Amino acid sequence: MDEVEIMKLIGSFLVKESEEGVSEEELVETKEDLLEELMAIVDQIDRARDLKVIGGFQTVVELLNSKHEGLRSRAAELVSIVVQNHPEVQEWAMDFGVLPVLVALLKDDKPAVVVKTLLALSSLIQNAPAGIAALKEHNGVGLVCGLIVAAEDRKTQVKAMRLLGYLCATPVDCTEAMAEGEIVTATVEAISSEEHQLREAALTVLSYWISNAKPLLQEKASQLKAILEARLAAIEALEGEDREAVTEEEDLCVLILEQL
Repeated sequence: MDEVEIMKLIGSFLVKESEEGVSEEELVETKEDLLEELMAIVDQIDRARDLKVIGGFQTVVELLNSKHEGLRSRAAELVSIVVQNHPEVQEWAMDFGVLPVLVALLKDDKPAVVVKTLLALSSLIQNAPAGIAALKEHNGVGLVCGLIVAAEDRKTQVKAMRLLGYLCATPVDCTEAMAEGEIVTATVEAISSEEHQLREAALTVLSYWISNAKPLLQEKASQLKAILEARLAAIEALEGEDREAVTEEEDLCVLILEQL
């Protein structure tokens, strides 16, 4: 059986609300397994278009709105795969209204769902100014900033910070949304985090701000300078592979200090 036929079979099962002789828990577990299989199939650019054979984004949106965490998170991951580096499918997803559904999931109370949603949004707006504009319109930028400030889950913070860094690098101006709340404070303080990925993502954001949105940092300039100098001192005390692992951090710290 070819992959398209397999996708059709998967799609026909994913839309089932019940199955005779099967408990709800078993049904959900089977759907989760089938979503994993589907992701493996569509993780090929020539198969992403074939999502239409399972009902397209109608089925995906229904799963994103599922009451079951495992289905929501896997559906979001599926979106991240099928739209990545695929303008045609990005546009198709945008036209179908997938972005507002994903933005709503940024408020989900399950960290695993939020992490996959951040991945999906990152893929959906990649090289897509219309997608970034829509994210702004639906307050997505503000919600991403809010996750950086308040999320207790470290993976969520890292993914949100990386998405913020991507937004900073685009020609679409998101500065106004970033100027609200405590995002600047949270980003500056993240440089002192014990988590390497969060430090690097925060420094990337700050490097864009210092170059293109310097007014955001005016009130935090002294604090930022002290934190950067402390981080550089800590890096200089490292040796061997530990030092090599933070080379990009070091370069970003120097770059930001030079422009403060």
